[in-house]
Amino acid sequence: MNRILNTDSEKKEITGIVLLGIAVVLAVILHFFPPVTFELSGEDPYYTNYGSGYKDPGYELKLFGKFDLNRFVTVYEDVNVREPGEYTVRYSYRFGFETGYAERTVIVDDIDGPEISSSNPGVLTGYLGYAVDLPEYKAIDYVDGDCSYSLEHGDHDPYYYGYQYIDVHAEDTKGNHTVYIQPVVVVDSGMSMSDSLPEGIFEMRVKDGVLHMTGYIADAGNGEDMKIRLSGKNEIYGTLTQLDTHRKGYIEADFDLKGFRNGTYTLEVVQGDHVTEPEGIFISGTQRLGRLEADGKLLTWDYEDGIQVTAEDFAYQYDILIDVGHGGSDPGAIGYDGTYESDINLAVSLYEKERYEELGLRVKLLREENDYAELLGDSSWGALTKECWTFGWYSAVSKYSYSNHHNSDGTGSSRGPEVILNPYMTEETYPVPYRIAREMEEYYPVITTRWLLSTKNYNNGRRLDMSQGQTYPDVRMWYGVQRVPYEAFLTDTVTYEGAYISTESELNWYWNEENWKAVSEIKIRAYAEALGVPYTEPAEKLPEGE
Repeated sequence: MNRILNTDSEKKEITGIVLLGIAVVLAVILHFFPPVTFELSGEDPYYTNYGSGYKDPGYELKLFGKFDLNRFVTVYEDVNVREPGEYTVRYSYRFGFETGYAERTVIVDDIDGPEISSSNPGVLTGYLGYAVDLPEYKAIDYVDGDCSYSLEHGDHDPYYYGYQYIDVHAEDTKGNHTVYIQPVVVVDSGMSMSDSLPEGIFEMRVKDGVLHMTGYIADAGNGEDMKIRLSGKNEIYGTLTQLDTHRKGYIEADFDLKGFRNGTYTLEVVQGDHVTEPEGIFISGTQRLGRLEADGKLLTWDYEDGIQVTAEDFAYQYDILIDVGHGGSDPGAIGYDGTYESDINLAVSLYEKERYEELGLRVKLLREENDYAELLGDSSWGALTKECWTFGWYSAVSKYSYSNHHNSDGTGSSRGPEVILNPYMTEETYPVPYRIAREMEEYYPVITTRWLLSTKNYNNGRRLDMSQGQTYPDVRMWYGVQRVPYEAFLTDTVTYEGAYISTESELNWYWNEENWKAVSEIKIRAYAEALGVPYTEPAEKLPEGE
């Protein structure tokens, strides 16, 4: 016979047992499956270079492993990058009844090698049987200062025809090692100058409105009364800064790019009454000048028959030029879920073009489909070199130009944007990309990369942190999409790496949740206002970020 509970004490006892069981079950579930998780990104200990600035590698506070709660995290850090040593960065959070605490060790140390510079950067030229006089090298280290005493270099073989490379080494007192690559080309001193010379023998560079030309003249004779000029509607003479008839007519000349009239000019050599177009001048690849603005004229260079330049009145054709990275058979980076960078680049660029045009701006995209589009340049060049050249060609007649890309790496944890500049682009002279970088920094929920505003040295591959003011006017840019437009077209460009698409959380936030549109609006607003055009919000509602 079943007994019936009919007393309050018995009912309370049973209720208490049930509630205790539920509490135990919940405690077990919360122990093994906590609703709030907190993890530090990056390494621990984390090394940062002396003097170059510290940026926290990041952290992730998640609810049920999905919802971002980083705004509830407080970071306490007093890292002094000017004082080597070990520091502790503390993190704490409070969300509801959940609290937590973590620490990271940060070590400030000399971890980068010295910066090596040359008194004569570029390709050195020598002749068979004669040693090349090497320039002076200097190595500067953040910690040690001038450490050029530690320089060691190899040598070249003067009896080996063609290109050679000398490694110049520098090492600081911490053992950090840097290598500077010095190219040397050896030419047969008995060869006819009408024969094909190695690439790079002749080059032209423009700086501060002056064209510096270096090359060889076949019929230099003894060089007496030699003059060099660009002849067309009028004559523009160069100043011979060096003439060596013993080196098969080696010359250096400077042209002040002023006084051009509309029309075509031809490079000529004048000796008394004798006028010739120089033979044996060879300009390789992207060492050529393309077209550039000088003294109110657009100067376009041609090399089909000697060296010619066409002058016309300069006028901007576009307000904004956008290079759409990769395309066609080149997918670029591959996202965590298999998404191609080339597709993301195209979608972002098409959106930005549409929005700029809504504001009344003139926009040029290098491609509007998943292909390489119509690229300019020599038929022997690869597609990426042609892309760099085409970008420079149009940037010469554009008020602003930039390239859209997206990042990836092998860690699967890197997050954040990157704004890549030319080495001399200070915030004072080029404020727009600096503004964009700082607004991106506020918008992105997590940034783990040190290089939000950066550049890279072509000679040794060293990164420069431009957010710390590290700018070097005479350092060549690593990235061809910026180096070629500046060296061949005298224009400055920027590369925007929107996100690390190889990181799952970053790809989801940026691409799948469409925060990329809000990131594009940061660029659109900054460039529009720099051009004096009122900015208006897009019609569609965009994500508000984290």
